Amino acid sequence: MKKKILILSVAVLFLSCGNDDLSFGLNKNNQFHNYISLKNKVFKDGSVDYYPMVINYSVDVINMDTSSPSGFYATPRKGYHPLFGNDKGETMNPWGKDSSETHQIIRSQLTSIKDMGFNAIRLTGFTATDAFSNGFHTWSKIDLSNTPKGNENIHKGFIPLLKTIIGYAEESGLRVILLISAIETQSDNQNNLYAKMAKGLANEKALLAYDLYNEPIYFDRGEYTKKQTKEFVESYNKSIKENAPKHLTTIGLTHYKIVYEWDPELMDVDFLSFHMYPYWSKNLSLLERFESKMYWISKNITKPWIIGETGLNTVEECDPMNLASGTIEDQLYFMSYSLNKFRSTGASGYSWWSYQDTRERLSGDCPHSSCFGLVDRKKGASYQNSKGEKIVGGIKHKPSELPFANFVNDSPYNTKSWDKISMPNEKDYYNIDYLPDHENALGKVIDGKGNPVENAIITLYNTVSKATYSTFSKPDGTFKLNTGWTNIFTHLDFKIRVTAVRKETVKFPISEIYKGEGKTFEDITIVDY
Repeated sequence: MKKKILILSVAVLFLSCGNDDLSFGLNKNNQFHNYISLKNKVFKDGSVDYYPMVINYSVDVINMDTSSPSGFYATPRKGYHPLFGNDKGETMNPWGKDSSETHQIIRSQLTSIKDMGFNAIRLTGFTATDAFSNGFHTWSKIDLSNTPKGNENIHKGFIPLLKTIIGYAEESGLRVILLISAIETQSDNQNNLYAKMAKGLANEKALLAYDLYNEPIYFDRGEYTKKQTKEFVESYNKSIKENAPKHLTTIGLTHYKIVYEWDPELMDVDFLSFHMYPYWSKNLSLLERFESKMYWISKNITKPWIIGETGLNTVEECDPMNLASGTIEDQLYFMSYSLNKFRSTGASGYSWWSYQDTRERLSGDCPHSSCFGLVDRKKGASYQNSKGEKIVGGIKHKPSELPFANFVNDSPYNTKSWDKISMPNEKDYYNIDYLPDHENALGKVIDGKGNPVENAIITLYNTVSKATYSTFSKPDGTFKLNTGWTNIFTHLDFKIRVTAVRKETVKFPISEIYKGEGKTFEDITIVDY
C-alpha cells in the first residue's frame, strides 16, 4: 500500500511540475504567469512560443496639481478625439479632466484592441523631452530630471501611473512594449530615469520590453559616429538590465538609411524594431521600394528583430506628401500582405501604427492628419467593444475581418510554407530612390583586405539642391549611382558617404576619389568596425 501511495505521489508531483512548465498567458487572478523571454529569434511565454502582435497606442500624461505628483493621470492621446482642438465646438481636454473618467476610457480601448486580435501594445506618451528650455520633462511639462523635484515626480507619480496603465493592459490580456526614448545629450537625467523606472517596474510581468529610442536618425541631437551611438545604447541597456534583468530591450530604428550612424548590428539590445512604411505608394501602386528594404534586412541583419511600426494611411482629404496612402480596402489588404512578407523576411513580431487616426496639428489638414489608425475620428461616430462599452470613433474594419488573431494562431514562426523573400528586380533594388539614369556615377566598395563589400550603402549629397542619391553595392562590390539630370562630376564638392553593417562609415568630397576621367570613382575602402 505504501508503495502505491509513493508512486501516486511521484506521479502527481510530475504532473504538477509539467503543468507549471506549460503555464502561460493569464492565471486565475488575471495576471500573467511569466515574463516574456527570447530564445534565439523566438519569443517565449514560459515554454510556449509567443509571437508579439502589437499595435501602437498613445496616451498623454497629465498632472492636475503641479505642486504634487499624486495628481498624475493619463488620457488617450488628445489628437485621437474628434473634438480635440481650439476651434469653436472643440476642446483641449476632450477625454475628461480626471482619472475616474479617462482611465475607464483607456481600459475600454484596450479591450477593443484585444478584440482586434492583438496581444500587445507599444505604449507611447511616457517619453521625456528637452523642448522646454532644454529641460528634462514630459511633453506635458512634468519635471523628470535627476533633482529632488524630478525624482519625487518619478517615484510618486510617474512609476505608479505606469503600473496602473500596464495593469489595465494586463487585465485585457495585453503585453506592453514601453517606449521611453532618449535625450542622449542628458546622460545623467536619462540614465537616472531609466534606472528608477526599471527598478520600479521590475515585477511587472506584463511589461514585455523597453523601447530605448524612437527613430534616432530623425530625432537625435547631433551627428555621431558609430562608436558614440553604440555607447549611448550600451549605457541605456545597462541602466535597464541592472535593475530589471527579466525585461527585454529594443530600439526603434528605420532601415538601411540609419546604418551610417545607428548601426543595427552594433546596438546592445535584445532585439531590434524596424519601422517600415510603403512610402511613395498611392493605393499600393508602388511596393518595390518597400520590398527592397525588406530584402536588405534579410541579407544584412543577424540579430532578432520585429516590425516596430508599419501601416497604410487612409487620409481622404488630400494626398500626403509621401503618398503612403490608400483606401480602407487597401489598408485591409496591406495588413495581410505585410504580415506574410515580414514573416518571409524573418521578423519575430509585428506592430501596426496605430490604434486611432490622429490630428497632428491644431491648424491645417494634410499632411497634418495621420490616418493610419484602425479607428477613425469622425465626429459623432462610435462603436462597441466586446464588453458592450461605447468607444469614440468609427471602427474601419470589423474585428472578424482583421488578420492578426488568425496569423498568431497559424504557427507564425513557421516560415516553411513561405518562400524566403526574393530579391526585387535589380532596376528597383539598386535604384531604391527611383532616380532617372540620365546621369550616373560608377564605383566599387572594398574592405581593408581588398575584398568586395556587398550591400554597402552609398549615398551622395548634393550641396546645391540638398538632395541625396542612394544605392547598394553588388556582390562584386561595384555600384551604379543614378543622379537624375545632375552631372555630379561638375560639382566635386558634393559629398559621398559609404557604410555597411559592422563597418566604419567614411565621408568625403567626391574630389578625393575622382581624377577627372569618365564617370568612375576610384575604389572606396571601408574597414571593419
